[in-house]
Amino acid sequence: MTNKKWTLLAAVTVAGFFSGFLNGLLGTGGGIAIVLFLLHMTKNSPDPGRTSKKVFATANTIVLIVSLCSLILYVCFGKFTVMTVHNGYPYFLMAIPGGLLGAVWLEKCKPMLIRKLFGTLLLIAGIRLLF
Repeated sequence: MTNKKWTLLAAVTVAGFFSGFLNGLLGTGGGIAIVLFLLHMTKNSPDPGRTSKKVFATANTIVLIVSLCSLILYVCFGKFTVMTVHNGYPYFLMAIPGGLLGAVWLEKCKPMLIRKLFGTLLLIAGIRLLF
């Protein structure tokens, strides 16, 4: 393996670990870390629009896997109970059609709009958490 490949492997490993750590610790944030990492890694892509959409789709796939792992640990530690399901039911019930609609919009929206929406969401979330 060349030095460039080792460096890439190390960066992906660290980003993956950090993503999983955030998800396990906070219950969120892993996908944000992956999106930021992947956007940085693909910033010189010959087709940035298509690449941005792939980044968000890839991040969703990674989040699914990391979330399932976290869920298993929450169950093992007794943090996932009937009350958890009861309280979360309205959210995950509507998250399914919302996720489907978002995936359709991802295909139709211009990549810069998606990036601006993502950035705006991060900004609003950050401000809300700080104040």
